[in-house]
Amino acid sequence: MIATIGIDFLIDGVVLGAGFASDRSTGILLTIAITLEYLFVGLSVSATLPTRSPWALIGLPTMLALLTLIGTAIGVATLTGASKPVMAAVLGFGAVVFMYLVTEELLVKAHEQGDTAFGSATFFVGFLCYLLIEQAMAS
Repeated sequence: MIATIGIDFLIDGVVLGAGFASDRSTGILLTIAITLEYLFVGLSVSATLPTRSPWALIGLPTMLALLTLIGTAIGVATLTGASKPVMAAVLGFGAVVFMYLVTEELLVKAHEQGDTAFGSATFFVGFLCYLLIEQAMAS
């Protein structure tokens, strides 16, 4: 599981680097979205560790997050100055990866537990917050 999360974080970093290479506001929006994702992934990883050592509980999620920094550096270094079709392909790939995760993993598990008014409300509040952040950055 840790290796899979590490690969995911590295790919997230490359997509994040592509966002910054493309446009500063795209990179910032991706950073906000990925930060929220990492909060929950870090908590999940820490909760599933067999040890309760503080070094493992703090160190492992931190080391995984460093893979994102490495991926971001790779993305920025390789994609700065890239043509628009290349940037569109990389960012499109990143969007598909994020959508696949949501539709194939998260939504399936959410529907197994059934819909609640609170769950639906928080989904729309989160979507509204994202739209407001995007509009604030565009102004």
